[in-house]
Amino acid sequence: MPPPAKTNADVVRQALIALQNLRPAEAAQYWVPGFHLNCNGKHLDNAASFEMFQERQARILEPQARFVDIFSNGDRVAAWRTASLKTREGTQAPAIVLIDVWRLQDGQILSGMQCWQQQRLYSGDDMPMTLTVQEAAAAEAVRRRLEQLGELDAVQERLSLGWAEEFNGHLDGMPVDLAALRQHWAALQAALKSLHVDVKQLVSQGTAVGACYHLVATKQDGEVAELRIIAVFGIDKAGKIASCDAVSRLVSGSIGDERLATLMPSQ
Repeated sequence: MPPPAKTNADVVRQALIALQNLRPAEAAQYWVPGFHLNCNGKHLDNAASFEMFQERQARILEPQARFVDIFSNGDRVAAWRTASLKTREGTQAPAIVLIDVWRLQDGQILSGMQCWQQQRLYSGDDMPMTLTVQEAAAAEAVRRRLEQLGELDAVQERLSLGWAEEFNGHLDGMPVDLAALRQHWAALQAALKSLHVDVKQLVSQGTAVGACYHLVATKQDGEVAELRIIAVFGIDKAGKIASCDAVSRLVSGSIGDERLATLMPSQ
């Protein structure tokens, strides 16, 4: 049995390791009965989620996975993982990159948002496998919108063009609609001298885009802080960002109000 989990990140790590090792029954102790998952834009209840995991268990022989990063903020835990799989037929499945955000309460997982994408199998070739036109466009749109948030003078216009009017998101568990997002960015415009957005990882599948990106923020007094954001975005039919669950952590420096410097474009 795994050691007792001490933090929300411990809970998620142990649950995901159990799933990665094809032990869904062990993983079930970490989920509430009413758990639900949004995976690549599809909503799955608890039964459907574990049915999916059990189907994988029947097909997969040697799973290998690692955490690139996992951290928590508020009631959320973010995970960035990679995995490679060998099927029971002996075939090697393409590597997978996964971006997850999990919501917890009292040490159990209530819900999750996940986006994963297969990568090419050939050594040295990390180009994504063929996406649909819509999936490729969604990934590029999210990258562009994130990078454009560094243009602080034009950020309110960017929000109007790239985010849906009915946008509904969360940052570190804090709910944010489009009006609150505008207020958030107005405060950032006043507090920051400059902002650079560096997208580290993007995955796209279905109507979801997962991202890990860094924000290098310079305050008016010259103080610099770097933050990491892991987020899963939901894209609507018009190609705009309609939802997002994002988690932040400070990488270096200090900004005082960390949430102010987080600049989450979707919260």
